[in-house]
Amino acid sequence: MSINFHHLDRLDRKILRALDRDSRQSFNALERTLRIPAETIRYRVRNLIDKGVITFFVGIVDMGKLGASVHKVLLKLHNVAEDDVQRIITRLVSNRAVNWVARMDGVYDIAFTLWVLQVRDLSDFVDQLKVEFHRSLSRLAFAVNIRTEFFVLSLIHI
Repeated sequence: MSINFHHLDRLDRKILRALDRDSRQSFNALERTLRIPAETIRYRVRNLIDKGVITFFVGIVDMGKLGASVHKVLLKLHNVAEDDVQRIITRLVSNRAVNWVARMDGVYDIAFTLWVLQVRDLSDFVDQLKVEFHRSLSRLAFAVNIRTEFFVLSLIHI
């Protein structure tokens, strides 16, 4: 189905803009912010879903509020074939505590973030990686994510 975003009216655009800023808002909160009845907003959102303008919702959990800390780990590899790199990436992606993995060019080859409840969990995870891939790892670096922000790219200019 093809969607013509230019035919969205001003009210739909206001609703989309507010949801883009904070999609977890209740319809009542949106009512207060936009000064539009909650039932109108609910109706409009349902229509936007039916038209395919809104295709899915993504929940982003603030792990810090659940007592976890997020750590970024950077890996420098040496003497590795592409199969070895893919094996490391597959191993990282398969772990539930790893929430982001990236292949990099430059000083480091792979970056990933890991959610842990205790720093000891990070240490155990990294020790396990070192044992499993000791021939491939030449350097590791760590950083603690103090605050994480997510930026949503809107499909339309509202």
